[in-house]
Amino acid sequence: MNFTKIRDLRYSKLDKSRIDLFVTCEKYGEIPITLNIVNTEDIHTFVKEDGSKIGLKEYCLSQEIKKYEENILSEQEQQEIFREERNNLLQKADIEINKAIDNADIEREKRLRIYRQELRDSTINWVLPQNIL
Repeated sequence: MNFTKIRDLRYSKLDKSRIDLFVTCEKYGEIPITLNIVNTEDIHTFVKEDGSKIGLKEYCLSQEIKKYEENILSEQEQQEIFREERNNLLQKADIEINKAIDNADIEREKRLRIYRQELRDSTINWVLPQNIL
């Protein structure tokens, strides 16, 4: 595939073996890709303004590549993700509790109600209880 524009090169691994970038081609427009520069066949090319072509890997390595940055979520973002997962588990627990009631499975219902309460309390220590669903 031939690319006519390349932007936002950034190492996506600490060992500099992969580069995330945006490329533009005639057929698909701009698309994000990850280039494996250690183990790759250079089947893609970059088309220079003068019409000459150069392998994508070779071209990328000749450009300025931003350093790798760990994607660290803020505490608030981590808590939002945690709450979303917990809420999904609460919904599943409610469904399972109703099934246990319908099947007169009192022991399972008790375990599920305890599990559900542990889910509700999980934001105290930010650890999800062991899944029993």
